[in-house]
Amino acid sequence: MIGRFWPSAKKLYVRVRDIRLNKGNSDTSKSQVPHEAVGQIDTTVGLDAVVASSRFATIAFSAALLLTLAAAIITDGTAQATAQWISTLGFICAWAALRTGVYSRDEEWLSSAVYKSLKWWLFTFAPVGFINLIFAIANKNPLTL
Repeated sequence: MIGRFWPSAKKLYVRVRDIRLNKGNSDTSKSQVPHEAVGQIDTTVGLDAVVASSRFATIAFSAALLLTLAAAIITDGTAQATAQWISTLGFICAWAALRTGVYSRDEEWLSSAVYKSLKWWLFTFAPVGFINLIFAIANKNPLTL
């Protein structure tokens, strides 16, 4: 019984293993649906970008999560805050990669994700961090009137 499914499982393993971040899809197997089917064409457009951006997002999210945990356990004070801000940038990169690669199916997903991450970071998170810094300084050195 298992021997009957082994060749197809081995082919599936080889197909999944051969997909790389920088290499296009090398799948040469024949589809069960004819190419004239509109749904098949719409589904496969930009699929390489979806796979690559999903992998990138998974790696960025995992690295940011590990950095957050390490910062919470090992460090404290300024080093901990800095590591948490850097890990926030990792979460933003993961979100931007999914936004451009999966949702938009942009072929230039990596450069678009970097641009979106920097834009969100500079115009949303950096001002909030700067305001928090001002409040922290004000609370440490209150002005006496």
